[in-house]
Amino acid sequence: MLKTRILTAICLISVLFGVIFFMPPIALVWTSGLFFSVAAWEWANLSGISSQYRRVAYAFGLGCVALLLAWYTDLEAIAGLTVILSVACVWWLACFLMVLRYPASAFLLKTSFARLIMGGLSLVPAWLSLVYLSRMQDGAWVMLFLVFTVAAADVGAYFAGKAFGRRKLAPKVSPGKTWEGVAGGLLLVSIAGLVGNYLFSYYLGEPLMNSWVSLLLLVIPCAISSVVGDLFESMTKRYRGIKDSGQLLPGHGGVMDRIDGLVAATPIFTFTTILNQWQ
Repeated sequence: MLKTRILTAICLISVLFGVIFFMPPIALVWTSGLFFSVAAWEWANLSGISSQYRRVAYAFGLGCVALLLAWYTDLEAIAGLTVILSVACVWWLACFLMVLRYPASAFLLKTSFARLIMGGLSLVPAWLSLVYLSRMQDGAWVMLFLVFTVAAADVGAYFAGKAFGRRKLAPKVSPGKTWEGVAGGLLLVSIAGLVGNYLFSYYLGEPLMNSWVSLLLLVIPCAISSVVGDLFESMTKRYRGIKDSGQLLPGHGGVMDRIDGLVAATPIFTFTTILNQWQ
């Protein structure tokens, strides 16, 4: 099982590096769109939609909504995207409250329609954010920084939780997660972020953020939101009564299981980056 997980992870990382660094930005747009479409198809299942045709229709419809928003808001102008990202920030705050209140908040998940809307609020802003990041100067490195920030939060939380975990974060949703694990994730993210910011300055001529305070204000909310994304999907799976969102990735479950933290972190990361540019 571990060997399968490692091989799958290596394949995914190889695809990520290849698309980001060796192909034009449009390739990332369509590749990420494919992954998000599969995630939407899986989310339809989490929403209680058993019909394969309806799940495909949901994924297709959500993709059309994302494309229309990308065209209508004109991501180059930023203003329209900022409105969407503001909504996303409020949405993930609401998700955090839902997770903390579960199972009392379970009534919000009662209807399939409500969960389908939740999937749209989660996936569409994340994809639009990736499109925007891909167009930035040094966008490939910025996206790599984002991916490793989310990974550092996950790794730090895992090992800190194993070593020091005592107080449960959300026992009714994910019994294995602890507040100590979250603290460990934030610590590793802070260290990794500072190192990454230095490497930006050294190799690319200027840092991603101009001060360590701005850097921490970027990576810490990003890390926290990645935890919220993970917990929100876990809550939805628990309500649905399934272990994984799908079986597409050997040893890892579904696509949504792998990108849940990234889906939540990406709009937060992008919103903070835009705010920093306006300063």
